[in-house]
Amino acid sequence: MLGLAQVRRLEAVSFRSFPLTSTHYDGTWAIRLTAGHPAKRLNSVNPLDPSDHAYIDARLELAKRKFESFGRELVFRQSPLAPPELEDILDDRGWVRFDESIVMMLDLDRVDLSEHVDHVPMKDIGYWVDSFILRVLENLIIWG
Repeated sequence: MLGLAQVRRLEAVSFRSFPLTSTHYDGTWAIRLTAGHPAKRLNSVNPLDPSDHAYIDARLELAKRKFESFGRELVFRQSPLAPPELEDILDDRGWVRFDESIVMMLDLDRVDLSEHVDHVPMKDIGYWVDSFILRVLENLIIWG
């Protein structure tokens, strides 16, 4: 099991891996919304501290309104950083788990990255999408 500090670092890297429209914070809950893209990681509430569970009912309502204003359904990503109290409340209200993320790590010092792009400008979403699709296709061909 990873320590919370390492989980936080992985979450930070994940957050930076896809361009998004906005991130709002409610305490340590990162509320990520992107109107033009349906990806769950871009449209989710991400609790980042297991001890941040004050005023959960009010915060759920606030998050729900924010998601409605973007035309999105309210989605929570539950990681080891989520407070157990939140999971209990969501379970009590009949929320359903519908997907699971698998996190894999790789020692970058052991991989040849010489032919890869060093930096993709996050503001140029078209270039980012083209680069992402190219990498996915390359991986399908290599691992396919």
